[in-house]
Amino acid sequence: MNLSGEGIDEHGAFYLSESLKKNSTLETLNLFYNKIGPAGTVPLLQALQINSTLKTLYLSRNELGTQGAQAISLFLPSNTTLTSLDISDNQIGDVGAKLVFESLKFNSTLSVLEIRDNDIGSSGAESILSLQFNSAVNLLDISSNQLGSAGSSFISQLVQSNSTLTSLRLDENNLGPDGVKAISLALQNNSTLISLHLSNNELGGLGLESIIKSLRYNTTLRLLFAGKNGIDDSHIKIISPSLINNFVTTHIYLDAGNNISPRYSKLLRQIISENQIVTQIEK
Repeated sequence: MNLSGEGIDEHGAFYLSESLKKNSTLETLNLFYNKIGPAGTVPLLQALQINSTLKTLYLSRNELGTQGAQAISLFLPSNTTLTSLDISDNQIGDVGAKLVFESLKFNSTLSVLEIRDNDIGSSGAESILSLQFNSAVNLLDISSNQLGSAGSSFISQLVQSNSTLTSLRLDENNLGPDGVKAISLALQNNSTLISLHLSNNELGGLGLESIIKSLRYNTTLRLLFAGKNGIDDSHIKIISPSLINNFVTTHIYLDAGNNISPRYSKLLRQIISENQIVTQIEK
């Protein structure tokens, strides 16, 4: 059911929750871009304790704040039905992120968590380590936050220790070359991650080089997204040798926001074709 952008407030959420208690067929509920707020979140989640069929819930851009995140954190440990939750763009901050991540220690069904654009900094990033004790979440989208290089150290610990995550989205987090270096080292010891998103992180040549070099030791990563990172011809010259004899990664996306000339695009494509890697250089 798609109810996105319908102007649903806390009162509307209450009436919707009453309907959900009696529903036994609905599996997906999209409430993106409403005004549910923390007061409306509580009855909705209470209804989901009774409802046993809803698997996917979109609550992004609903003014949840820290209080809404707290309501979610109280709901997740006992819920055994929901498998996908999107709470992006809700200004939950570091405190809200900590509440949500710590609650996942006790949840064994949620496999997809989208928590983009929530003002999460390095302090909130530390709470991500709670996922070390979670065996269900396989896709984590924490893009468009402010993790920075300090937060990347916690991400790297998670990458090294978690054996469930297959897709990690870290786009637009100001990681920089130092931050991505820590993640690169962790990748060498990771055997589950298949897809890694690092676009718009100011990686530059050094950051990209560290990631590409780590792929020599990683046996599972198939998809690497690294657009909008200030990559130019000089960086392609540096990373090209590291791509040789890489037989695992099949797609490397270096498209939007990078400044790669036709000459070096051709060079990269030649290396890639010889090593059975598919890349996207231009749009």
